[in-house]
Amino acid sequence: MKNSLRSQAVENIIHNRSGFILQWSFSVFFLIPFLLLFTMWFMKFPMLIATKTELEVLSNNNYKMRISRSGPLQYHSGDKIKLTFDVYPFERYGFIEGRLENIYPLLLSHDLIVEISIPKEFTSNNNVKFSRAACLNSKMHVLKESNFLSLFLNYIQSQKISF
Repeated sequence: MKNSLRSQAVENIIHNRSGFILQWSFSVFFLIPFLLLFTMWFMKFPMLIATKTELEVLSNNNYKMRISRSGPLQYHSGDKIKLTFDVYPFERYGFIEGRLENIYPLLLSHDLIVEISIPKEFTSNNNVKFSRAACLNSKMHVLKESNFLSLFLNYIQSQKISF
């Protein structure tokens, strides 16, 4: 054996490879949180924005409605939304896709006035043509798709939690 400054026990530790389980446990330990964050960012689910609200006509494809600003959801112009109407059950007829155009906060209230546009004139995702008059006189539900990670970050920001 060569002249060494280390003891025999230290030399054995340096020259012997660690076991298979120990090597892969470090990889798995870092891989699982990364996959979890990746999934939380790309997996979207619908969140209920408003229930039992009504549309007001602004122009041919633009409408106005009042929604409550509750929970960690944040609204931005251009966000996609889905509208379902009480007169057309979602399970049978589907939903209408729309887009938030302008958002106006109401003073002294937690409500917002939002303008939405509906590109296809009241045609659902199942290609069912809804009656515009029936939809305007009906109560509706508004859904926005969001991912868990952005909801969590918005919640932390709204609660003023710092790390």
